[in-house]
Amino acid sequence: MTVPCQGLSTIECSLYIATMSFIIMLTSIFSSAIKKLISLKYMLILCTALLSISTILHGTMDFINNTYAMVSIGMLIRAIQGFTSTIIQIVAVYALLLRFPKNTGFVSAINETALGLAFVVSPLIGGVSYDQ
Repeated sequence: MTVPCQGLSTIECSLYIATMSFIIMLTSIFSSAIKKLISLKYMLILCTALLSISTILHGTMDFINNTYAMVSIGMLIRAIQGFTSTIIQIVAVYALLLRFPKNTGFVSAINETALGLAFVVSPLIGGVSYDQ
């Protein structure tokens, strides 16, 4: 995997890339507490709002000339993406388990298989789409 890190040190680039995985790990640890604080409907609304903010922040990164500000905003974006990724996964699994309470193992296996396929196929599609 190649990441355009023009003007960034290896540490800055690594921090930018690793932020999402770190936040996913933290959010996963506290997922049951998050589920108790907010309903599924509001979780989905929150994720939609946060992903909209993330998209807007992505658009502003072209206008930033300061490397440290760009890395900071990039890390914030990756943190938002990590948080929303975990919350959306919680909503999906919980909704599926409510719908199919007698087939929890099968439903979980299908869900994880679909998620794994998405992680495998999406870089391929993106690479083909944006190949120059």
